Amino acid sequence: EEHFRSVPRTKKHQMAYLAGPIDNILKEKNFTLEMLLDEDEIVVEAKKGREDLLKFLTRAETMGKLIGYIVDEQPNSEEKVRMRYPALAAEVLSCEEDKIEKALLEHTDFGRFFSFFKPAKVNLLLANVVIKVLTALFDTHAEKIVEHMKKTPSCLTDLTNHLECSAVIDFLLKIIQGEESHLDWLVESNFVSLLYGKAAKAHASQHTDVLNALNEILAPLAWENALTQQFAVSSHLEVLYKHGFEKENLSGLKIATRVTTLLLQSLQIYMKEEDEDEEEAPKSKPDVTAAIKDLPPLVAEFTKNLEKIHEVLKIPTKKQMKAQGGVTFEAFGAHRLYVLEALNAVIDAGFISVSRKILETDILDTCWKLMFEFDLNTFCHRAIDKLTEGALELVGGTAQVELIKKVDLIQKLISAEKENKQNEDKGKARHPRMPYLHQTGRFIQLLSETNEQVSTFLSGQTGWTDLSEVLTQEKKKFDELVSAKNLGTDDEANIFKPGQHYGDFDVESEAYHEGRDADVDDLSRPDDVDMDSTNDFDDYDIDQAEILLTKQEVEAFA
Repeated sequence: EEHFRSVPRTKKHQMAYLAGPIDNILKEKNFTLEMLLDEDEIVVEAKKGREDLLKFLTRAETMGKLIGYIVDEQPNSEEKVRMRYPALAAEVLSCEEDKIEKALLEHTDFGRFFSFFKPAKVNLLLANVVIKVLTALFDTHAEKIVEHMKKTPSCLTDLTNHLECSAVIDFLLKIIQGEESHLDWLVESNFVSLLYGKAAKAHASQHTDVLNALNEILAPLAWENALTQQFAVSSHLEVLYKHGFEKENLSGLKIATRVTTLLLQSLQIYMKEEDEDEEEAPKSKPDVTAAIKDLPPLVAEFTKNLEKIHEVLKIPTKKQMKAQGGVTFEAFGAHRLYVLEALNAVIDAGFISVSRKILETDILDTCWKLMFEFDLNTFCHRAIDKLTEGALELVGGTAQVELIKKVDLIQKLISAEKENKQNEDKGKARHPRMPYLHQTGRFIQLLSETNEQVSTFLSGQTGWTDLSEVLTQEKKKFDELVSAKNLGTDDEANIFKPGQHYGDFDVESEAYHEGRDADVDDLSRPDDVDMDSTNDFDDYDIDQAEILLTKQEVEAFA
């Protein structure tokens, strides 16, 4: 009450009392832009279209200073000049006020913003605010910006040299997702060559950023997209793999294999799509039974490099990790995970000739050696189980028996089961790889039900009958669990016992009760925080104590 009694009574005095800092500054005779930038309210007042403020901000001299704070680094200045002023200047210039936008276009050209990215190293704070202003301008003047980039090819080169700035990637995505004419320009430009060229060993310091950028760009693109097709052109892929296989360039190979996986996933979706419009001519889709030479360049190029890819699986990381308890072990390595991911993608695509080519090599034999060599790495186990099942399913017939024999798969499963039983009898924990070995064994069981040759072969394997019984009982208990849970029977309370394991799934796990997965096939595998990650290679929850990954690579997988 005393406060309101103290407020001046006249309207003139009340307005002075209620005036904000911007009001007071604008009343001064020789106020400066810096005085305004010291106040947070400058952005709000500009957005409100305050005439006296806009009149000052849209002057040529003021515009020049605002742009200067954004594009000209001032390393020796005080902190607010280096940090605060650029951020607020960008907010003002991108505040969607017509008068400011008009003045900005009148008093500068796009070249001043794009030239910021010419140096080999740039200030990331300024890079973000430069892109902020360019993005705001792109929303209303996209054609002008693209036209400038067409006339100045170095713009695209300079931007792709600074993929460490996430805002640059966002800006490129904005162009890609814009008008069809913008996409056509990127297709006709050297955009793909610029990105693939970054896989070279000479650019090793940028590989993590390039990988992240390609993830962001390729993941949402449909196979029929013109830019996707450009990424999948044979000549470009040859360059990509040439760089990837340079000596001691595993980070470059990760780029090549990840690009392959993303493109194959896009192709796979396209191949599964049904033609919606019956009046239009049916889509031309690759023939999965075709010879390798007649397959899409993407698939043919990958197959051509199978032997080299196989050798990559054998390359150790030479890095030692330390687990709880002080036990040291070799890191599995992200390069192996990316290769396994690509192999799974090409199998999933369903090209029979490629699968047979893979079986001609010793790739699966090497994979199963890794399965037992890296006994703590469930990402390795999951990928190899999936690869084995996919290969067996695709080849069919006699080839299934030949593959099982070649890898000596049955004896590996039997020996692992015996070892695990001995450990459990001694009170030791179940081995992390057992769920995936059981999954593989169960798949072979199913094959034997439809393939007499597989059934005959299994009947001659000592120890298979016992293992098969273990797998059958495990599956039976799991089916009962799922049935009771779905139907809500009176037996549910008896089946769901706290902490008890049925098969390979803990019914008391947080993942189950939070309802993260309704896929029965996934439920039989533990150790997944997000159960969907079992069958979804893009959904990793990386444990850095088990495999060697950088923070950026973790983000890329996640």
